[in-house]
Amino acid sequence: MKPDSPLLKIDVNTGQSGFSLLSRISEYSGEGISAYADLLDAPSYLGLEALAQAGAYHARFLCRFERQAVLLMVRDCRLPAEETLTGRCHLAGCLRSRSASVFSYGMSAEIGGIRFLEGEFVFSAVTYNSDFREEILRSYYEKKWITLLNG
Repeated sequence: MKPDSPLLKIDVNTGQSGFSLLSRISEYSGEGISAYADLLDAPSYLGLEALAQAGAYHARFLCRFERQAVLLMVRDCRLPAEETLTGRCHLAGCLRSRSASVFSYGMSAEIGGIRFLEGEFVFSAVTYNSDFREEILRSYYEKKWITLLNG
């Protein structure tokens, strides 16, 4: 960033080793996605974030990565009573309905066969623009999708 730039640099520390919580996509189709996140003493809200990441990846896949997916809304989803989550978290998303640019999923998360999160997640597929730059994001998400499939 140039010294005279009007933009500010902001550092965000999530306490995680990276931005992506997903460790693997195990199954996908036009109807849904199954993925995993390996959590170790993670704050419970990161279970919600992992579900959002899985759903957004699926929406991008359905759009052939030609648009960016953003979370619009989460409905009927309560954080678990546990403050932290540890274990291999199975994430499942079933596409309930869609239009050309909006995707609604029934999403759930479980660890050790115990479901601890579920709800409706709604995403919008938006065109790339100056905020969502295609030359950066499209190739990043396409490569990450392949990496997660091989995870």
